[in-house]
Amino acid sequence: MSANSATTFRFSLARWSAWAPRLPDATAWLAWAQDGRSDDSEHTPAVAAMAPMLRRRLGRYGRMALETLFGLGDNTGQPIVFASRHGELSRCLSLLEERQSTGGLSPQGFSVAVHNAVPGLYTIDRQVAAPVSAVAAGADSFAAALIEAAALLADGHEEVWLAVCEEPVPEIFAAFIDEPQQAFAFALALRAGDEWGFSVSQAASPNAAATGLPGALQCLRGLLRGENTLVSTPAHCWQLTARNAERQAA
Repeated sequence: MSANSATTFRFSLARWSAWAPRLPDATAWLAWAQDGRSDDSEHTPAVAAMAPMLRRRLGRYGRMALETLFGLGDNTGQPIVFASRHGELSRCLSLLEERQSTGGLSPQGFSVAVHNAVPGLYTIDRQVAAPVSAVAAGADSFAAALIEAAALLADGHEEVWLAVCEEPVPEIFAAFIDEPQQAFAFALALRAGDEWGFSVSQAASPNAAATGLPGALQCLRGLLRGENTLVSTPAHCWQLTARNAERQAA
């Protein structure tokens, strides 16, 4: 790919689900997408649909992600692409501190700290043989996951689930922060279609507005509002294009 070239992937959005500490349901998220409003709510999702023995192994990060996956409905084998820039970094930090102070490591703590643990627990709970990919690509993690999902659709899958989950990093890593920090999770059920276009290029865009939101949330807001979204990261520029917006421009 040259510095100014970009390949456009096309898809349709069948369903979506999202959760954040002050945005517990679809009504709250749609209000947020339009005017930024949010209401006070519980700060950890219940994940009531999950078996209690598995649910007890989860921290807030895992509960957020699984709440949104369950929110998409029944998975009957649809591939799942899970994206997180850092994973459950707070749990990983605790494990490192435990290792340093005791010389040991909790096997159960480690088992749910690996990057693909959350979607893996979902497939165990649902007893479904769904292919799972876990993606971490820095500030471009959402873009990489969407490209992975587009490739799976192009390979013939009727529907692909894309899940994103992020939490603010622990204070010890504050010096490395290069994007807004916010706890959120959302899941998208994607199908082949031309409702949306998504392209990634290596050329920086001076037209990308500073919104105070992580890039993934900027794209979610664009999806919920049905409008074009432009996101710049240190390495790439993402362009999310709504078909209706393209027609209006034409």
